[in-house]
Amino acid sequence: MGRADWFSGRFICETDLSAGRKAFDHCQEMTLNMLKLIYLTFVDLARQVWSLPKTIGNVFKQRQRQGVLEDLEVERLDRIRNPSKYRGKEI
Repeated sequence: MGRADWFSGRFICETDLSAGRKAFDHCQEMTLNMLKLIYLTFVDLARQVWSLPKTIGNVFKQRQRQGVLEDLEVERLDRIRNPSKYRGKEI
């Protein structure tokens, strides 16, 4: 990692800066990844909030369609059970 020497009565310390630089780069990379994750989370949240009115509208449309289909199914079953009631009538 590093080397320490006595030179002319002074203490000189030589360090390997590449190891410290690698640790700094790793820390910086982790920080950037965390910030990217936070950013993407906010973007996804904004998309969901933006599409919420459309989603609610789709739910109401689906319920309306389901009600119409249920009415048609009730009539179909009634025609099967009571064919005399519907003789001479068009579908």
